[in-house]
Amino acid sequence: MTRSRSQHKPAQQSGVPTAAPHRSERCERRSVVSVPVTILGLNAAGRLFHELTTTRNVSRHGCCIHLHTQPQSDTPLALQVVPREGAIPEDTSHLSYQLVWKRQVSEGWELGALAEDDADLLQLAFPAHKP
Repeated sequence: MTRSRSQHKPAQQSGVPTAAPHRSERCERRSVVSVPVTILGLNAAGRLFHELTTTRNVSRHGCCIHLHTQPQSDTPLALQVVPREGAIPEDTSHLSYQLVWKRQVSEGWELGALAEDDADLLQLAFPAHKP
């Protein structure tokens, strides 16, 4: 399936995505599921940040998450699934995502991210589950 980023981006003000896409713009079903993840990216000042958080919802090609740190607009993010029990295995890789929208909410930022590759976040979070 070929997808264009323009399908996932909301209207922008001054070149900065600031709001979630309207429900009618979404082309995939979203699952409301809380997956613990660590996020690595650049903050609004251009400095590296690392934050533990959870997803708000997940689709095959993207996710919505909450951060306390304001991320830099239109920036790549590295996500790593955190096991619900035990330590993060050393061989666990980061998933590449692109920030496509963000909005300020109480106690931080809600943001939408588009997967840069075909890794399935839900499959990594729930490996025993086969859809």
